[in-house]
Amino acid sequence: MEQSGTDTLRSVEPAEPQTRQEKARTQRRAQVDAELVRLVYAQAPLGITTSLVVAALVAFAHWDVVETSLIVGWFIGHVLVNVFRLLLIQAYGSDLRAKAKPQTWGNWYTLTSAGSGVAWGSTALLTALSQSPSHQYFVAFVVGGMVSGGLAVLSPLTRAYVVFSVLALLPVALWFLLQGDQIYFLMGLLGILLLSVMLLTARRLNASLTRSLDLSFANAELANTVSAACDETVRINRELEREVAARRRIEAWLKREKERAQTTLQSLGDAVITTDAGCRIDFVNPAAEQLTGWSLADAHDRPLEEVFRLHGKADRRDGRADPVRHCLSEAVTQGFGDGILERKDKVRISVQHSWAPIQDSVGELSGSVLVFRASSEQSTAVGTFATEDSADSLTGLLDRPSFERRLLRAAATAESAGIEHVVLRVRVDECDTVRDLHGKQAGDELLRSLAGLLRGQFRETDSVARLSNSEFGILLEHCPVEGAQPVVEKVDLAIAGFRFPWAGQELALTPELEVKALRARAELESLPLP
Repeated sequence: MEQSGTDTLRSVEPAEPQTRQEKARTQRRAQVDAELVRLVYAQAPLGITTSLVVAALVAFAHWDVVETSLIVGWFIGHVLVNVFRLLLIQAYGSDLRAKAKPQTWGNWYTLTSAGSGVAWGSTALLTALSQSPSHQYFVAFVVGGMVSGGLAVLSPLTRAYVVFSVLALLPVALWFLLQGDQIYFLMGLLGILLLSVMLLTARRLNASLTRSLDLSFANAELANTVSAACDETVRINRELEREVAARRRIEAWLKREKERAQTTLQSLGDAVITTDAGCRIDFVNPAAEQLTGWSLADAHDRPLEEVFRLHGKADRRDGRADPVRHCLSEAVTQGFGDGILERKDKVRISVQHSWAPIQDSVGELSGSVLVFRASSEQSTAVGTFATEDSADSLTGLLDRPSFERRLLRAAATAESAGIEHVVLRVRVDECDTVRDLHGKQAGDELLRSLAGLLRGQFRETDSVARLSNSEFGILLEHCPVEGAQPVVEKVDLAIAGFRFPWAGQELALTPELEVKALRARAELESLPLP
């Protein structure tokens, strides 16, 4: 019994989705029925108009061959039937809940269709009273045409078409069958055959229309489902956008804090190197670059012992020490000690160094920081590695040697980090012309004016230098060639729009600009420098 109950439960459980599908199909079927009734009422005015026009033509054709009273009565019957149909159409249009009662309104329309069929079936009486074969053939043609034409109007409601076509065509066909004449008999058979074909066609047309409407409503349901899914997707995307925006704000804050920390480290007089937990280099400040001979771009992600080659005091040739790994393994700070640092160029200098572990918020080791400086006996030697930028005395811009050093550094960072810089050369031939025609004072004044103009066109991080008496060089770091084009156009317009006043005249300038990408040290030789 227990097993039987389980089987019953199992057989009932899968029925739930099937029940939902059945409900959906039942609902669509009700929608289809309501739409079919709506279509037949929408097409009814065309059918009524056609019926009245054709009835008038039939009455006119029989006016002289059938008694006038009979013709008038027959036509009035048609008019009354169609007036009733018009009233029914008006009532349907006024019913706000008509779509909820398709069966009721369909039955009423079927009833009026039956009345119209009886009216047209009574045409057999005109055929019987008429002695003219041409009039009889005319009636057969008209009734057959009405049955065929009614297919287009009544096909949405098959039962309405069935009662109309049977009541309209069958009496006429039977009259021809019973006349005892072979031709009339054949015409009666053709009428029966036409009726059969029309009924079959009406059935198939209704089935096709029903399937089409069912598919249309199913597609509408699917569209609504997809629309709801899209709305839900939009809502989720908006939530994700808010989360991403919040995450970006946090990342921006972290980036600012990191940059602030790096700026602090860069400003320190001592050399500083930071590593991750695997002793691979994260950061090298300028002082450490000078002491080790390694740039940040070259040293980044390299093992620390490859860049900071420390030898013990006891043996300057091969006594390699590794205090950082000891510091990380023991998670303790190591104070200043002495050692011999082997620079990238193999030169060895005496240094003092200190190590400390870096721990995250949960106390886990995440890296280390190394601080070192040249010992007193090496201070003078170390100074030879620290070459600072110098300014051009006339314009206040970078001088050429400083600019070339920055180019070398930028080329190294571009090559190691896979980034791109832009070098811009600006030549103004009018500088030489002014110097030749008006003297050195005028030429110097024009150079100072151009220097001030150029400073205002670039970022603070860009390097602007005077290269000669008529040429300037600009280094746009972290800038692709495509991104530099608007800047180049701005500089061109600024110089072309500048007027140099001298000796009561205003001199217009025609700049010549040349742009070159800098992605590797090998490209330095091809730079557009004088």
